[in-house]
Amino acid sequence: MTVGVSHCNDGSNIELVSGQTSSAAAVGGDFSIVAGEGASQDSGIGGKGGNVAMKGGAAKGLSASDDGGSVRLSAGEAALGVAGNFLVQSGYSEQRSSGSLMMTTAKAEKNAAGGSVLISTGQATSDTVGNSGSLSILTGNATNGAGGNVHLGVGDASEGDGGDVRMTAGRTNANARVGGAFTIAGGDGTSTHGKDGGDGGKVQLFGGEAKGSDDCDNGGNINVPLVVLSAAPEGVSRSRPAPGSVLRVERS
Repeated sequence: MTVGVSHCNDGSNIELVSGQTSSAAAVGGDFSIVAGEGASQDSGIGGKGGNVAMKGGAAKGLSASDDGGSVRLSAGEAALGVAGNFLVQSGYSEQRSSGSLMMTTAKAEKNAAGGSVLISTGQATSDTVGNSGSLSILTGNATNGAGGNVHLGVGDASEGDGGDVRMTAGRTNANARVGGAFTIAGGDGTSTHGKDGGDGGKVQLFGGEAKGSDDCDNGGNINVPLVVLSAAPEGVSRSRPAPGSVLRVERS
């Protein structure tokens, strides 16, 4: 399906809309885009499934304002019920690994910055009580193997400083409420085997290694500033760390 080329005005649109219904308790028509199956079951070189490609239009103008076309996918709105879900899921395999899910921005050319990736949950802006959406990053369970890792990393820099990683719990402006907690915990070793049960996972904090050969090339510090020195728990002594030093919590 193709529309004609325009030499004077904007290009023509293509709009495909499934059927609307005005009947009670009925559902509007579905809209499916499905690539073809590779139906051959030959064990040497069988059929492969076809791809589905969606791409915004290229901008070949030479002005800095000539932007490429965007791709926008949105779930349906709801007047009183819950709005539609948005599911992105890789393919399932009966014999091999399931497909990967990759989100990446394209590399930048000619002294421009690489594109950003923003993952954000919806705001709760109603005057009535409502919580904003949660954000969960989880790896899958493993029945007979090891659990998957979660890795957060920043790209290397050839000329400038390395990028930061910052995680901050939520603030609150409400009276008699508490700011969000920030918890780092090693995994439990839940096996209760009498001879060799499960060990708990470590929590390790490392400052960056300094590989420079000059005496001023110092390794990175681990700084834990105490904003308020409250009463220490029974049996625990606290001391305010000097700038650039490590906070020590010691049993008395």
